[in-house]
Amino acid sequence: MRNYMINTLIISKLMASSYFLKNLPSRGVLKAMRADFPMLDVEAVEVFMVLSRLSSNILEKLDGQLARAGTSQAQFCVLSHLFRQPGESCAPSALADAIGLSRPTITGLLDRLEREGLLQRAPAPGGDRRSLKIKLAAKGRRLVRAVMPARLRGIAGLMARLNGAERRSLLDLLDKVAEGLPALEKR
Repeated sequence: MRNYMINTLIISKLMASSYFLKNLPSRGVLKAMRADFPMLDVEAVEVFMVLSRLSSNILEKLDGQLARAGTSQAQFCVLSHLFRQPGESCAPSALADAIGLSRPTITGLLDRLEREGLLQRAPAPGGDRRSLKIKLAAKGRRLVRAVMPARLRGIAGLMARLNGAERRSLLDLLDKVAEGLPALEKR
């Protein structure tokens, strides 16, 4: 479940721009809203809003960091995934599945990254022309190596106030929250 949450955080920035999370309603406003919406659980909504705003703020900071490096969340997600693969390559469909993007979306993203010289499309071993492998280019590898240290230092700084036990507790709590995701699909 944790990998799903991490991928969702990374990719959800593509959709997060529709959220306006700067002016969240106060507890008093939420309590008053119960007159119109008796099912409103004030504490649950407060936690949800804080978690949403924090996610939005984190993604905004990461976007700024990546923009300064000339890339985006989605592009960096593809490049860093390839960087971690054996031979720094994989099939486009496996890449789409691993990142959580549709086939058409990943195709457009790969086209852009290839035009920028960050990756290459190559026939799969064995010469089957119907099977392609996406391979990280030297320029893409340099970009990952240039961006990753600052990204990792930033993440460490973000989590620095939590000790090991608190981090494990937070992971457990976030796993429980993630288990509730299907509730957002209910009508």
